[in-house]
Amino acid sequence: MADRVKILHLIDHLASGGAQEVILGLARYLDRAQFDMHVWCLHGHGSYLKELQSLGVKVRSLSPWKFNPLLPLWLWLCLRRERYDILHLHLSFSTFLGGIAGRLTGIPNIIVTIHALKNQSLPWVFPLWKSLAPLYDKFVAEVDRSVDELRVTGIPPNKIALIRLGTEKAETISSKSHSSVDHWAVDGKNPIILNIARLHKHKGQLYLIRAMVEVVHKIPSAKLLVVGDGPMRSTLEREIRNLQLESSVFLLGFRRDLEALYSNCDVFVLPSVHEGMGLATVQAMAYGKPVIASAVGAISEAVLPGQTGVLVPPRDPGALAQAIISLLRDVETRCRLGRQAQSYVQSKFRLSRMVQEYEMLYRDLSAQNP
Repeated sequence: MADRVKILHLIDHLASGGAQEVILGLARYLDRAQFDMHVWCLHGHGSYLKELQSLGVKVRSLSPWKFNPLLPLWLWLCLRRERYDILHLHLSFSTFLGGIAGRLTGIPNIIVTIHALKNQSLPWVFPLWKSLAPLYDKFVAEVDRSVDELRVTGIPPNKIALIRLGTEKAETISSKSHSSVDHWAVDGKNPIILNIARLHKHKGQLYLIRAMVEVVHKIPSAKLLVVGDGPMRSTLEREIRNLQLESSVFLLGFRRDLEALYSNCDVFVLPSVHEGMGLATVQAMAYGKPVIASAVGAISEAVLPGQTGVLVPPRDPGALAQAIISLLRDVETRCRLGRQAQSYVQSKFRLSRMVQEYEMLYRDLSAQNP
């Protein structure tokens, strides 16, 4: 075990998100005989901390505050005390601070995974990656569009790798988790529309809630479950009250019984205004669910119209409502799209494949820069 490659994942925070899910997937399946995995977050704790610890990962938060002027110095001091073979960076501030601190402390291999597309990022982010490219050994893109954006930005092609997002369907789902969904499903009598995303204006839940006025008018028993938390919560709650949808739309907050939610929904909807791929999209597809999503970002790399789901224009409650109503009424099409979605995920977005490709990257870099 002494010769294991020691890897540190550095991330801004451990609240819910696609980047955190990637780290969690690696924590579950990375070969511990070859790799010793640690996770640090810049600030706070977040919902993933205990779950990572339960998997035997050493987890550390560097600051209780988000805006801590001493954080760069503290990160540098902490990295000096530890010996890591690979520093794997996630999200913008960790990538910026970690790249500089990692080089100053002599970490031989530094990787960045790009979890957002250019239009999801602050204007300075991609130009900064170009300026700081010499600090990093590899930029990992998760979708084809991200590869293109990195090339156009000026990142050398030999520093870009494509490792697609990966997901899997849980083999077993506890009866306790099932019962938490049965409260809304009422033994399958109520069609369930599911959205899982951070409650942020870019995720478009406001347009989905407005679409539910027409959905409930046509299908009164339909229920929308929105899973996640964020700064838009009070705005969404107010919109639900104003539209008198309190018995049809439910904000569930952060939850980890996602297997039961995916398994028991009829349609998954991602109405984002800006989006990369949206890990929840491929997670829903892994459970054989058709996806209705905005035609933005790289979503079209997973949601293929007429094959795995339906794409609609962003910010369009009418188009969302029409797509939802159509799939809820057409069981045959809904099931066909769900089967094809599951098959597509198994062929292109397997979690085991994602983990294997990261392991290969770790081994290659360690061999080049021991």
